[in-house]
Amino acid sequence: MRTALAVVVFLAASAAGAVFSAQPAVGGLAGGVVDPFGDPLSGVEVSAESVSGYREVRETDSAGAFRFASLVAGRYRVVAAVTDFEPEE
Repeated sequence: MRTALAVVVFLAASAAGAVFSAQPAVGGLAGGVVDPFGDPLSGVEVSAESVSGYREVRETDSAGAFRFASLVAGRYRVVAAVTDFEPEE
């Protein structure tokens, strides 16, 4: 039986760089993954993929937490997947 899992994402969109800088703005993305009962899930593969196709993958820790420390500002599709659960976006 496959069960849905919940992904809680906290966006830390702190732009690193001045408005007039030629450097792209960079921010972070962090969150947690829990089961339907609210218990944290470790070992979940979490991916963040930009609209341009750039993709990074992290694994949740023992507290169900994940973090992408420096992503170029933009839109991302975030997916969490683990055995016995339906992938969650």
